[in-house]
Amino acid sequence: MPALADQRHEAFAVQRASGKNRAQAYKDAGFKDTPAARINAQRLLKRPEVAARIAEIADYINTKALEGVVLSAEQVLRWMMSTRHAAFAADQYAVAVRAEELLGRQFGLFVEQHEHGKPGDFAALSDAELSELVREGARDAGIRKKRRKPAMIEGKARDVTGDTSATIADIGKSNDKA
Repeated sequence: MPALADQRHEAFAVQRASGKNRAQAYKDAGFKDTPAARINAQRLLKRPEVAARIAEIADYINTKALEGVVLSAEQVLRWMMSTRHAAFAADQYAVAVRAEELLGRQFGLFVEQHEHGKPGDFAALSDAELSELVREGARDAGIRKKRRKPAMIEGKARDVTGDTSATIADIGKSNDKA
């Protein structure tokens, strides 16, 4: 789209696209600073050709700003680590803790927890109903039930049949023979 025919409209579009509020952009474009400046600026914003020109200029500014900027996950992680170290050195613990939190999230160290339902929604359910809800949620999330490892009972291993006659040492010996 070519520049707007009215130079002040074009200047207003440039000022607005660069981030100035409507009244300041209106004044900086050469319009009079009157009590009605905000209202007139709003009217100017509603003109289709002005709104389209602002969008075009803003898009151009954003494209040029990001041109040649390529960040990798490694660069971001290195920057967060250096920010963390610098924050600790400067006794800015809130910044350091925030950097650690972001690093922890990146590496999956934290589990996001969300409440489902209102307080007391589950109080009326039986244990069986609650168990079924948990199973359904796990199934929906793709979580499969883990196989249980042999349980330890007072120094003895219990296999899946419930036999507790063999001690841990006996099991270790039988594994060595195998």
